Amino acid sequence: MSTSSKKSEAPQPIHAPVLLTVVGRQRTGKTTFLSALAETVALRGGRTEIWNTDMLNTTNSIQRFHFDVQSPPHLGSTDQTIWLDEKIASLVDNPRDVLLDIGGGWTAFHDMITTTSILSDLKEFGVRMVVAYMFGPDPADADYLADLQRHEAFHGSDSVLIFNRGLIPPGMSQHTAFKPAFASKAVAAAVDAGASTAVLPELLTMPKVLESGASFTLYGEKRHGAGPQAGNFMDRLRVNRWFNDEFVKFLREIDPTRLPSIPAGLDILPARPAA
Repeated sequence: MSTSSKKSEAPQPIHAPVLLTVVGRQRTGKTTFLSALAETVALRGGRTEIWNTDMLNTTNSIQRFHFDVQSPPHLGSTDQTIWLDEKIASLVDNPRDVLLDIGGGWTAFHDMITTTSILSDLKEFGVRMVVAYMFGPDPADADYLADLQRHEAFHGSDSVLIFNRGLIPPGMSQHTAFKPAFASKAVAAAVDAGASTAVLPELLTMPKVLESGASFTLYGEKRHGAGPQAGNFMDRLRVNRWFNDEFVKFLREIDPTRLPSIPAGLDILPARPAA
């Protein structure tokens, strides 16, 4: 009886750690995206550090939703720059996945990537710096992207363009809302240069989730006896669907090498049986 040898499976590429941050105007959903991503990574077997230099945002600070966030000990802009320099330098000796919440507007991080070659040089030490750009319907949302392109501080292969449906005014279609962004030279050039694009789904009850300070998992707990931080029944259903289904599908639109390692992958998790 003859035997046939099994075909050897192709080795899986080793995940390169990423330092991922989001830039854009204030109140465009940057912290919400990072918070949901951090929770998704943790639930699916990944490990990522969370750094926060957005010290002015206390109401919806990412520290309200994740207990292990690292922040500068002092609020001064110079102190924050020194702290961030030291944290990024630590990645050279210990490469790891990091999510960085820098806040809105022109920041110390913006100055860093426009005055140094960190976007390319950090790769030599095994860490990929990924910059995501958050867009709504305002044409000014392309300004940050355009500025980095003017400074030759934009790398398409290390970028993600996120179009947030939650910012669209009621009654306006996605096509109409994002038409100014897609018509801009900055976005067209970014896509041509290899930037990933993805549309972040809207969640009508997002303000309630942010106000609660609860995780998406806790707020959307569907089982009987959900805790006091959970929403009402219909809100729980909406949040559960958004976080466990729609947000996961959104992440699939992004090149996985530009995200932190997610060992369990991005399949939709089966619903848990009722208690």
